[in-house]
Amino acid sequence: MQTEFIAKVAPAAEMENEGINVSKMNTLLLKKIEELTCILFNSKNQLRIYNPKLKF
Repeated sequence: MQTEFIAKVAPAAEMENEGINVSKMNTLLLKKIEELTCILFNSKNQLRIYNPKLKF
């Protein structure tokens, strides 16, 4: 069973066999970085709500 760790990103083995479009991959990775950054900020804000004594 294969677990999808990063949605829309092909597994490394598939990339090795079929190759990749570097421009598309860079765009996809930048989108993923933006998504993860938003998740991080939202989590940080939620922590502040639950424990206002936390310092970031």
